[in-house]
Parts: sequence; C-alpha cells; structure tokens
Amino acid sequence: MVFKQAVKEADGVIWLTPEYNHSIPGVLKNAIDWLSRVDKVMINKPSLIMGTTPGFLVL
Repeated sequence: MVFKQAVKEADGVIWLTPEYNHSIPGVLKNAIDWLSRVDKVMINKPSLIMGTTPGFLVL
C-alpha cells in the first residue's frame, strides 16, 4: 500500500531495470500491473522505462 500511495502522489515515474530475457523482469511487470488495478494510479501519469544489459547482444 505504501508503494501504491507513493506512485499516486508522484508527478511521474521512471522505472530503472536490468534486462531479463530480452524484456523487463517479471517482478516489474507485476508491479506495473498491480498499479493499474482497482485505484488505477497510473492513469494520466507520465512513465519511462529505462533498461540495461550486462553485455553485448549476440544473435
């Protein structure tokens, strides 16, 4: 509940995350999903997701 209230009071959210399996980690996805339910605190809130990877992407 503290997390949801902090996001609700913020002007915007910047998510910083490591890459996980060419995407965002499941924990972050679940947190964003949780924020979008019931109170829907993410509506009209600017948001940016920044990711990083520990090495080169080799295909």
